[in-house]
Amino acid sequence: MMTLTREGDFAAVHTQQTLPSWHLCHRPHQHQWTVQLEVVAEDNLTDDESAAVHTAFAKFDTWIDEHLHLHNLNALDDSLAKNCGAWQLGKWIYATWRDRVPHLAAVHVQGPTRDHPSDPRERYVVTYRPEDDPSYGRYRLDNDDIQVAGIDVSWQESWSGPEEARTMEMVKHVTVR
Repeated sequence: MMTLTREGDFAAVHTQQTLPSWHLCHRPHQHQWTVQLEVVAEDNLTDDESAAVHTAFAKFDTWIDEHLHLHNLNALDDSLAKNCGAWQLGKWIYATWRDRVPHLAAVHVQGPTRDHPSDPRERYVVTYRPEDDPSYGRYRLDNDDIQVAGIDVSWQESWSGPEEARTMEMVKHVTVR
């Protein structure tokens, strides 16, 4: 198996309007971002595939400078207009580049932390893989050939917000086997 990656850094403004109004990320603000394309091939790439991947990687560098660096990420696409977090950005970049890069397997987006978005030292990485996304999934949801052995459902409490105005959300986890 062969894995190739290409990484680029950029500074850009975004907002996550789906968060509560008191949340720091609800208003427009800027972060330093890192995005990485991951190409995975079962065997070695053919000469044509190798040339296509390296050409796409070079174009990716220019694309970052022209479309992401010092731009408002929410204005890039309608799907990012209200909520442009690392996962949504990774999904959009994957959709934009999947036909340009042979064997594109994932997009990794490194952004600020959830709890302290202004602290540049603490960053997290979100990986977008199409097989993890129910909207891209390997099988259509109305596919009658899929048989489900069982579904496990659990709930977890998630607390957020400043101490004086903390809110609690119940998060539902569903596992299909």
